[in-house]
Amino acid sequence: MDKMESSFERFCSFDAFYDASYRVCRNVRWKDSTIIFEENRIETILKTENDLRMSEYLQFVFSCFSIIERGKPRDIRACHIKDRLVQNSLCEEVLLPEITPKFVYDNCATLKGKGIDFAVKRFKYHMQKALRTYKGRDYFCLRIDIRKYFDSIDHESLKRTARLVIRDDRIYALVAYIIDTFEFKLTKDKYPLPNKTYYTAKEKKYKVYHGKTFDPNKQYFENSNKSLGLGSQTSQLLALLTLNEIDHFIKEHLHIKFYGRYMDDLYLICDDSKYLEYCRKEIEIKLNQIGLSMNCKKTTITRIHPIKKDESRQTPIKYLKWNFYITETGHIIMLPFAKKKAHERRKLRKMQALWLEGKISTEEVQKSY
Repeated sequence: MDKMESSFERFCSFDAFYDASYRVCRNVRWKDSTIIFEENRIETILKTENDLRMSEYLQFVFSCFSIIERGKPRDIRACHIKDRLVQNSLCEEVLLPEITPKFVYDNCATLKGKGIDFAVKRFKYHMQKALRTYKGRDYFCLRIDIRKYFDSIDHESLKRTARLVIRDDRIYALVAYIIDTFEFKLTKDKYPLPNKTYYTAKEKKYKVYHGKTFDPNKQYFENSNKSLGLGSQTSQLLALLTLNEIDHFIKEHLHIKFYGRYMDDLYLICDDSKYLEYCRKEIEIKLNQIGLSMNCKKTTITRIHPIKKDESRQTPIKYLKWNFYITETGHIIMLPFAKKKAHERRKLRKMQALWLEGKISTEEVQKSY
């Protein structure tokens, strides 16, 4: 068996699905769908494996809903547990071992051993290293934010990028199919607009809707060749892959030594503000080529001022909801955004009320704190 065949066999095997079946049930065993799935675990695995081998696998319609996260509405498209089984095995057995080695080291989001803490640690390290490298000279930080990142990812561009790193044809076909399932998203229109096509969905199929009004008790979808849905394991990994070309462009062509990225938040540190402005324009061109654009309000070049001995502070560097300051000796001071502090106060007040009512224990409060 050659290497290309082994990727599909490694993913589409009973052992891989059996291990994945326990991972997808973790922390959600209270759900009815999980209970039913565990009661029929073996039959589900065997049928899923057969469907994939016969190229008959079809994904269930997403469960769509909205949440408020840090004051922002987030549209979630959650997979059925049977589809999470396939995606978990695909990510663990194929995508993670084959794609992540092609990422730059400072691509920090949602990877094993990396995350918010790792990203903050690397940002602090780069600020300190730049202070020593530039030895008293002024230096600057270019922060780039992508506008509506998940909603703007172009499917055709992403599939071309995936084709470069996925060699197995059957694995690529499955990844391309998963990407295409996100072309249907919940419409926000309150009534059908003329010359626009809407869809209704049931289990694994979408059908064109010809009605003149929307039933408030039903969900209606519209079609787009952009966006990846939040709530899918493959979405996180594919979102990292989308900007992988930009990462290598910044490191290998623009030669930025102090660079890092957390999903769609990028930073570049350099001692030449004019060169950083040139970098911003070049990155913007590259982003436009893959169907993305910068958030101009959040894309800024900031001079990094070390705190003097009199403790006077200049403009902080904002990254991942923290204000960063650096002293002349290289010590980093981190202060949270005011919104973060307000959110934490609200959370503590709610916990106190629950604790006074006896609904949560002192130990639970302490663990959360």
